[in-house]
Amino acid sequence: KRRRSPGHFVWHVAARAAACAALVAGLALGVDLATASMFGETSPIVPLTPMLPALLPAVVAAFALLIVVPRYFGLTLTSHIAILCVGVGVASLIVVLGILDGLDATFHRKYMDVFAQVEVLPPAGARDEIFASPEAVQRAVAGAGGVEAFAPQIVREAFLLPDRDITSARTAVQMIGLDPAQTRPVAGFVDRIVEGTGVPGSGEVVLGELLATSILGVRVGDPLWAITRVAVDAHGYPHFRMEELRVAGLFRTGIPDLDLATAYVDLDVARRIFVLPRNAVGRFLIRLPDPREAQAAAQALRAEITAAPVRVRSWDETNAEFFHALRLERMGTFVMLMMILIVAAFNIIGTLVMIVTGRTREIGILKTMGASDPMIRRLFLRSGFVIGLLGTALGLAAGLGACSALSRLRLEIPAMLYDLDRIPIVVEWPTVLVIIGCSMGVCLLASVLPAQTAARLDPVQALRHE
Repeated sequence: KRRRSPGHFVWHVAARAAACAALVAGLALGVDLATASMFGETSPIVPLTPMLPALLPAVVAAFALLIVVPRYFGLTLTSHIAILCVGVGVASLIVVLGILDGLDATFHRKYMDVFAQVEVLPPAGARDEIFASPEAVQRAVAGAGGVEAFAPQIVREAFLLPDRDITSARTAVQMIGLDPAQTRPVAGFVDRIVEGTGVPGSGEVVLGELLATSILGVRVGDPLWAITRVAVDAHGYPHFRMEELRVAGLFRTGIPDLDLATAYVDLDVARRIFVLPRNAVGRFLIRLPDPREAQAAAQALRAEITAAPVRVRSWDETNAEFFHALRLERMGTFVMLMMILIVAAFNIIGTLVMIVTGRTREIGILKTMGASDPMIRRLFLRSGFVIGLLGTALGLAAGLGACSALSRLRLEIPAMLYDLDRIPIVVEWPTVLVIIGCSMGVCLLASVLPAQTAARLDPVQALRHE
C-alpha cells in the first residue's frame, strides 16, 4: 500500500475543516435569514455577527472530535453515526434545559423585584377581607425579627369602564389601595412607571400599561369609571358604587398577569370607594434582607404574630402553581430529550453487534491465543465507552457553543412575553454533569449486550463460522 505524505493528511484535514465551517456558516446564515423574516430585522446579517465568535470554537471542537479523534481509535462509519447521535442528544439537552433554566431564573428575578417576599393576610372568611384589629397586627409586624420594610394595602376586585355607560364592555381588575412611599421599598411595581406619575392623588388611578392601551384604550389624563361592590342586602343582592377616576400614570413590570389586570389608587381613596373604615387594612407586604429566606421568615412570622389570627404566605407560595408548572415542564422536557440518547443507545448496540458479527473469526483467534471472557468483554465495553465519550464531548462542545450563540442573539419579542429581548439561557453546571452522567451511563449500558455476546462466543464455533 502506497504511503501517503504528511502533506496529504494536512490537506485532507484542511478540506474537511473548510467543509464543516461552510456548513455551519450556511446553517447560521439560514437561521439569521429566518430570524430576520420572523422579527422584521432590517439587516439580516446583523444578528449573525455576534454569533460567529461563539460558533468558531464549537466548529473546531466538533471537527476534531468527529473526524480526527475517531480515526485514532479506528472507528467505522457506523461508529461515526453513533457518535453523532449521542452528540445531538447531549447538545439538545444542554440547549433546551439551558433555556428552561434561563426562563426560570428570569421569572424568579422578575417576581422577586415586583412582589413582596412575604404577605400577612386576614384569616379566611374575615369580614370585608380586612383585619379586625390592624393596629395590633401592624405593631406585631414592625416588631418581628428580620423585617426590613413593610407596607399596608387593600386589595379588592373592581370593574373599570372607559366611559360612564354601564352597558359598555367592563374589565375586571385587581384594585390595590396603597401608600406609594411605604410600598416602594417593598414591592417594585410602583417604580416601573413608563408614563405619567406613580403617585396617584385623590380621584386618580395608575394602570398597567397593557391594561390601559390594549383593553381599556385610555392614556394618561383620560377619565374612567370604577364599579365596586360595597355591600350585600338581606335578600342577597349586591350593592355597587361607581367612582370617576382619572388616569395618572402607567406602569410596566414585564409580567403580563400583572400588567393586564392591575390598577392601584391611594390607600385612602380605596377605603372611600370600597366604603371601608378609615383604618382598614387588607394585607401587609413585607420585604426581607434575603429573599431566599422567605419560607423560613414566613414560618417565623406565623409563630411571632399572636396579637390576632392571620395567614402568612411567602412569595413562592403565592406563585406556587406557576413555578410548579415550570418545574414539571422542565422534567417533561428532560425525559422527552432523553429519548434521543436512548435511540443513540440502540444505534450503539447495532454498531457493536455488527462488529461482533463481522469479527467473529478474529474473536475466535484471540480466544485460542489465551484471551479470557472478561478481556473480550472489556474490549467491547471500552468501544462503547469511547463512542459515548466522544459523542458526549461533541454534544458538550456543540451545546455550549449554541447556548453562547443564542444568548447573544437579540430578538424583537412582543411585550406580552415578559419584556424579553434575548433568549434567556443559564447553564447550570450540576445540570450539565447530570447530562454527562446520563449519556455515559446509557452508552455503557448499551455496550453490555454486545460485550456479553462476544465474550460467550465458543472459539471452535467462531473459527468454524469462517
